[in-house]
Amino acid sequence: MTESKDPYRYVSLRKPIPPIPFLMNNPQTSRRLSQTRSKLSQMRRTKLTHDMLMSTLNSQATSNLQSITIQNRMNRNKPETQPISRPPPFPDEMMSSDRRMRLNYEFMKKCVQSAPIPTMSEDTWESMLTLLPPLLRDNAAYFPLIDSLHFEIEKEYEQSLRRYNVSTTLLKPDASTGKPGVEQPRMKFDEEGLDFSTPWRDSYEQARQNIALRLNLLHPAMQTILQLSQRFLAVPLVDCSLLRAEGPVDSENMKNNVILDCEKNEEKIMSSWFHEVVSIFYDTNSFSHIPPSRKESFYNCVSQLMVNIITGILSHTITSWVELFNPQDMTHLPLYKMQLVLEDSEMVFSPTLQELEDVVTGVVDTIAKSLQNVPTIHSYMSGASSFTLIKSSLDESIVEQNKKLLKDRLVTYFEDAKKHLKNFEDKYRYLFDGTAQKEIDSFLAKEFEMDDIFEIILRYKEVSREIALEDSFGHYHLIDLNVEQLKSSLVYICNGFVSQLLLALVELHKESNNEIIAEFENIKTRALKQPEDTPEMIDLISFTTRATTETIPRLHNDIRTAAKRLFFLLDHYFFNDKEIELNKVTLNWPSKMEPIFEENDDIVAEAKKQGETFLGDRREKVMIDLSKLMKKVEEFNECSDMDMMGQYVKDVMQVQKKLNELTGEIEFINREEELFKWEVSSYTEVEQISVMLEPYQKLFTTVLKWQRTEKKWMDGAFLDLNPEDIEAAVEEFWQEIYKVSKVFSKATKKADNKDKLTATTTRRSSVAVPKTEQHTQDAYSVCLNMQKSVKAFKAQLPVVNIMCNPGLRTRHWNGMSEIIGFDLTPDSGTTLRKMLKNNLDPVLVEFEGISNAATKEFGLERAMLKMQEEWEVIVFNTTTYRDTGIKILASVDEIQTTLDDQIIKTQTMRGSPFIKPFEKDIRVWEDKLVLTQEIIDEWLKVQSQWLYLEPIFSSPDIMSQMPEEGRLFQTVDKNWRDTMKFVTHDPKVLSATSMPGMLTKMKDSNELLDRIMKGLNDYLEKKRLYFARFFFLSNDEMLEILSETKDPTRVQPHLKKCFEGIANLEFTKEYDILAMMSSEKEKVNLTATISTAEARGAVEKWLLQVQNEMKTTVQEETKQSWEAYPTEKRDEWVLNWPGQVVLAVSQIYWTMQVHEAIRENSLPEYCQFLKEQLEVIVSLVRGELTKQARITLGALVTIDVHARDTVEHLAALQVSLENSFDWLCHMRYYWEDENCVIRIINANITYGYEYLGNSSRLVITPLTDRCYRTLVSAYHLHLGGGPEGPAGTGKTETVKDLAKAIAIQCVVFNCSDGLDFLAMGKFFKGLAAAGAWSCFDEFNRIELEVLSVIAQQMLTIQRAVLAGVSRFIFEGTELDIIPSCFVNITMNPGYAGRSELPD
Repeated sequence: MTESKDPYRYVSLRKPIPPIPFLMNNPQTSRRLSQTRSKLSQMRRTKLTHDMLMSTLNSQATSNLQSITIQNRMNRNKPETQPISRPPPFPDEMMSSDRRMRLNYEFMKKCVQSAPIPTMSEDTWESMLTLLPPLLRDNAAYFPLIDSLHFEIEKEYEQSLRRYNVSTTLLKPDASTGKPGVEQPRMKFDEEGLDFSTPWRDSYEQARQNIALRLNLLHPAMQTILQLSQRFLAVPLVDCSLLRAEGPVDSENMKNNVILDCEKNEEKIMSSWFHEVVSIFYDTNSFSHIPPSRKESFYNCVSQLMVNIITGILSHTITSWVELFNPQDMTHLPLYKMQLVLEDSEMVFSPTLQELEDVVTGVVDTIAKSLQNVPTIHSYMSGASSFTLIKSSLDESIVEQNKKLLKDRLVTYFEDAKKHLKNFEDKYRYLFDGTAQKEIDSFLAKEFEMDDIFEIILRYKEVSREIALEDSFGHYHLIDLNVEQLKSSLVYICNGFVSQLLLALVELHKESNNEIIAEFENIKTRALKQPEDTPEMIDLISFTTRATTETIPRLHNDIRTAAKRLFFLLDHYFFNDKEIELNKVTLNWPSKMEPIFEENDDIVAEAKKQGETFLGDRREKVMIDLSKLMKKVEEFNECSDMDMMGQYVKDVMQVQKKLNELTGEIEFINREEELFKWEVSSYTEVEQISVMLEPYQKLFTTVLKWQRTEKKWMDGAFLDLNPEDIEAAVEEFWQEIYKVSKVFSKATKKADNKDKLTATTTRRSSVAVPKTEQHTQDAYSVCLNMQKSVKAFKAQLPVVNIMCNPGLRTRHWNGMSEIIGFDLTPDSGTTLRKMLKNNLDPVLVEFEGISNAATKEFGLERAMLKMQEEWEVIVFNTTTYRDTGIKILASVDEIQTTLDDQIIKTQTMRGSPFIKPFEKDIRVWEDKLVLTQEIIDEWLKVQSQWLYLEPIFSSPDIMSQMPEEGRLFQTVDKNWRDTMKFVTHDPKVLSATSMPGMLTKMKDSNELLDRIMKGLNDYLEKKRLYFARFFFLSNDEMLEILSETKDPTRVQPHLKKCFEGIANLEFTKEYDILAMMSSEKEKVNLTATISTAEARGAVEKWLLQVQNEMKTTVQEETKQSWEAYPTEKRDEWVLNWPGQVVLAVSQIYWTMQVHEAIRENSLPEYCQFLKEQLEVIVSLVRGELTKQARITLGALVTIDVHARDTVEHLAALQVSLENSFDWLCHMRYYWEDENCVIRIINANITYGYEYLGNSSRLVITPLTDRCYRTLVSAYHLHLGGGPEGPAGTGKTETVKDLAKAIAIQCVVFNCSDGLDFLAMGKFFKGLAAAGAWSCFDEFNRIELEVLSVIAQQMLTIQRAVLAGVSRFIFEGTELDIIPSCFVNITMNPGYAGRSELPD
């Protein structure tokens, strides 16, 4: 069809027109609505109008299509240039072209105007209403006016759309010229379509003839192909309608049969239908009229027709298959075999429902893949070796739609089978899920009653019988379910449980029987054993008594229990021969016991008779032995020969040994007497003999020991004598012999008194009696002789002390030799006896002076040697440092204490007058000790700094950032490692400190370490100046961060010190930062992702980005929340935003509403509104909330209560002016220029946007309000704040809460008397550069000297803020300053340790 050149045309749009943008969010909505209309309505209008016009304009073309087609067939053999008959044209005089054009326009205009249009949506009207103030929108007096405006806007909306339809669809002709008019402004969209604006009769006739001539689809060959295809189109490729009649089928077999049928029918179609189609095109004469230029399109049309036929066959086949599963007609629904089985402790279908579903839906895929190898007619007839295949695959959406329909239907059919499975699971799951096994194991693991196990065995037998009676098949619409295998598995499990219980019962039965038999055997063995002595006989009697009275009755009860257990097992268990024999032996034992006890009585009687005879013999023998021993002790009175002391001691020891043996024998006799119930014998002679023997034993032993010791001293080596030891030993001997002599002295006096009494009696009776106590006097004479010997030796002790002094040296012996006139120097042959023979008494006084001097000198020498010996065992204790393998010094406190003591002791010894013989040695020793002390002091300094710096410089990141300091540290590290290697090899203190040049090396290392520390501090200062919040971190914390720059997550533990509310950051795998999280686990997504990789390891850079993005995010969240507040319910709105944002925006709207209430003089009404609003929030708090929401609402309730109290106060004062001080003195929030501004009195503060987390807020009292006014005024004037008051009154918390209210970081610092101005200077740098608030708690604890410097530092910052500079010099450092910095101090006056601040 040729395109009309007439500009007055009606355009039929093919692309839908998008809806008109929503333009109702401003006061100019009405004016814009008249200019721009809804694109959504135009889309609907276009479709309706197009359908109507197409129906009207093509009606005639449809009626003439057949005649034109017949005429073209008749002229098939004529040349194509033969003219086509046309209907006669309309005569010009009937209607002019202008008139026809205008009539056509009017007709089209009516059609367009009458087209249906959409009405205005309710959302549009609701959006209009939101633009009205709430006081107007909700006022009932304005409801009629709002309804009237609503009706008017709807009418205007409809008229505007109709005008828009005409103006955007038709071009109105010029009324004066009949030429096209000026196009009206249109929406910008693509105009594509057919031109119906001008009369269309001629173009329609021409188009009809062209279609009849060129439309390939009308060729007779196409009709023939369609006729040949009818018999295949009516029959599906695979006919499964008879599957139901075949009964239950296996899903896999059915799947294979479908594949075979598809292949078979595909081959049939290719061998019959395809060849018949090809034969149509063998007659070339029928296609000779088709020009070569159109043959390709003709054969493409043939291929497309074949595609339609093939897809029709496939679609029909798939539809037939899907319809078999129609729930409304289940006549031909296939029936599938399925089993319920037990696999891996689960009841499952076999095949599973998913496998069955895959088979059913797989048939659709199999059908869709059929007939995909059909060649095109043109390539088949060309005779080429390879064919071009037609693309006859079904659309994927059709296949998926049918598969989805099948799946939906299968879900319904599967329900019955699932219910069957669930029924079995509910009843018997405990059998295979471990519950029953756990119950049985738990039961068997502890002691159980026999009746309980009987009950459990019978219960599982009953369950097994119940399972066997269950139906073996379940017949359902789609599934024929076989449950036999599942039943067998469950019965097998039950039988297994029964077998386990029976085996446990049998094992218990056998153990019980064996225990019974063992006890009977034990009774028999013990009862018939012949006792070897009296205790065994008594034990046998006792055992027999217990057996007859306790054991045998208990065993009879056990046998009765075993018999009951046996009767139960006979019904459920098959015993083997060994078990039967065991039962037999158990039951027969009681009848065997009577003869055994009779034989036991005979054995006991015989043993008792023999024991009594033996005991009497032993008693007589003991009495005889005691009498002999008494006589032997009495004979010791005659032992007075001093040379026989060795023999006397041996005799005493033999008597003592015999006495011990008799004591043991007496104890045995007494036990036997008790066993035979005899009276226990007492032997007083034993104690008497022991008392008599003891003094003789002490006397003889002491005398013998003295004789041997005296001989050793007198005749032994003189040089080995130690006068102190000799004197102590002599004193000990003297004490021993004195005690013994007292015993014999008393005995002598007693004997004398007895002799006098006997003599008197004799004189009276005139009978002579011999003396009986002469020998006692002999023993006492031994004591006297030894005392004389000891006393004589004690007289020589002064000489021994002088001459045997160990401090005597050659110089001393030479001096004494000069005094006495001959050489006294002792040699190896000198003895004390020889020395005493030299008659030393005349010169003893002079010798004593020399000996005393030697003693002093020896004491000093021994003290020095003792000090040196102490260091032999003192070593450096080392420990391995972390995982480096390097040793470091452990505690050296003991070493340093020893050094200090010995240095003082050495200096004291040097001042003694007796030090001269070894003065040189003591000086050398002192120098060594002092050197060692200096080395250790320097060593500890090096170690302290090395331990601090080693983890820092072991980080490659630090080494790359501080190369010069890293090189110096490597030098120190090498020295340190060499030193510690030397110490580890020989850890003795004196040896380790004797390393050549060690002191110099340590001092050099300390100098290098000082340079390294200075460089490190400068490096940290540089980082802090870039990111000011680093000033709030210690050096260790900063170094931990900087040493792990490759892992940004290592910063997480220190975020809380840098940011008020950020506890964690959310990182991706690439270490990009997505969100920030508070300590309360509140998560806020950042407005932009921060890439830590772009910082290239510079932590301070991406932390600065976090700081900036944090403030941007809080500001954006506040803006969005402010916009959302009017459109959402408040109880829903508070749960959708971060807690900090909720509080800020709520106060902004509260401020705005208070202003409005003051203007309208409606504070009481607004107060009531706030109360209702607060009740809603309180009811929300009482419900179910998340932890985050509960914290948010808790803080909101605190703010809302204060807001309500404030409004109540204003209402009570009847405030009617917005500039009233009663209103201005409160903290007010405003949203101005996309920013939040806080005002109080005349102070203006910009909201800080510091993220504070979801934290609680301080209850605001009138005193709190006064503090706020004072502190904010001081902040506005760039001064400082200083709350003062008793402890616990909330000074610090008030400052912190005020900082929260204006969203600024507040750092609390606890002051102490140890604080210096350097630490405070570092802190002030952070405050100034970060623009943060500080609160110095208990500020007056700082020393007065430091306070003066701090005052100057604070003054420097305040002057810089007042000057409005962006950078200033502080403590010699140029740094940025942010005016929001503010210093607060709190003080507790009158407390101990607090100072009064100076003026």
